[in-house]
Amino acid sequence: MIACDYVAADYVGTPNAQSSGWGINGPVNVTVDPDDEYTLLVAGLETLDGLNEDGGPLPLIIDPASYAITVPKTVLASNAWGYHNLAYKGTGTLNTCSQAIQLNIAISVDEGSFGTFTFNISY
Repeated sequence: MIACDYVAADYVGTPNAQSSGWGINGPVNVTVDPDDEYTLLVAGLETLDGLNEDGGPLPLIIDPASYAITVPKTVLASNAWGYHNLAYKGTGTLNTCSQAIQLNIAISVDEGSFGTFTFNISY
């Protein structure tokens, strides 16, 4: 049973994104997809890495029944430390009461994979 309703407007803003494993901690920009209130768009993750984020934004597709999140493979930066097409893909959960988003993200480039990391987005 889900205790709190999902209100898309509650997620628009500049929450903090943190991943101790990937080594980022700072503000990102979240908007709502104008065509789907259950898709949040996250920009700025690679800016926190010091990269030119010329891809994205990263879509977080929320299942309205369970609040599970699907993150389709999305290239966020075409050039990353000499590698090509840094991309995020994964799954996660949304707690609508605390607005906490937890993601398990596989980070890859054309040349291979960096592994899977936990990201927490908090408002």
